[in-house]
Amino acid sequence: MKRHVEKIAGLIIGLGLLAVLVSVLIVVFGGSLIGLLTVIVGFPTAFPITTTAFVLLALGVFLFRRFK
Repeated sequence: MKRHVEKIAGLIIGLGLLAVLVSVLIVVFGGSLIGLLTVIVGFPTAFPITTTAFVLLALGVFLFRRFK
């Protein structure tokens, strides 16, 4: 009976540790994705003229190379 209790306790501790590790992983990668989306959306909002100039320049270079 004692071995069964130890196995169940070990299983519960292992599942708890797994839940904590998975939660930390989700927080790290989720935070990274939210940060990336904030930069992608926030940069054009903060610098609209610079972003427009950069997009037009990149589009011009792309079209120039394509039709060259």
